[in-house]
Amino acid sequence: MPKRAALILLVAAFLAGGLAITSSGGPYRPLSQLDDQVRSLAGVSRLRVRVVPVPGGIADLGVNRDDVQASMKQRLQEAGFEIMADEQEDQLSAQLPRLTLRILGGTDPEVPGSICFAVALEFEQEATIDRLDEKMFLPTYTRKALGLVRKGRFPQSVRTMIDDLVDSFVKRHEQATRAR
Repeated sequence: MPKRAALILLVAAFLAGGLAITSSGGPYRPLSQLDDQVRSLAGVSRLRVRVVPVPGGIADLGVNRDDVQASMKQRLQEAGFEIMADEQEDQLSAQLPRLTLRILGGTDPEVPGSICFAVALEFEQEATIDRLDEKMFLPTYTRKALGLVRKGRFPQSVRTMIDDLVDSFVKRHEQATRAR
């Protein structure tokens, strides 16, 4: 039982920290007052969407990569983004920003019937590193969320978490674009 309590406490601490990290002020702040990650979202209108292949154990619990990707694309299109194909290998698409989602999870024999999982959302785009005098394609905005649920509740919990991360991305994008 002490291991279970420690695991729950650890997840609660991560969730509280994640909430503190992803929370920021009111509906409007000047661009100069937004953190750099949020500022990097200003003015983006076209992007690619990629969901990293879901590990087998997670897919077996009812989370399908194609369904997650389709849902993300729909939410982003409804928010006004133009979604470009990630598979295109031409020069233009390689320079387009990309929103990447990763889902990881695991079980612990000490806590049977439950799964601990993490969802990470990264916005990647071309950025210039002045000291190297070089352009690179790298993450400029990252948000993560963690959960611990019974396996039967996992599919709905992870979908809700993904929706919340995407909605937060849209809100931060709107905030940065308005402040520009």
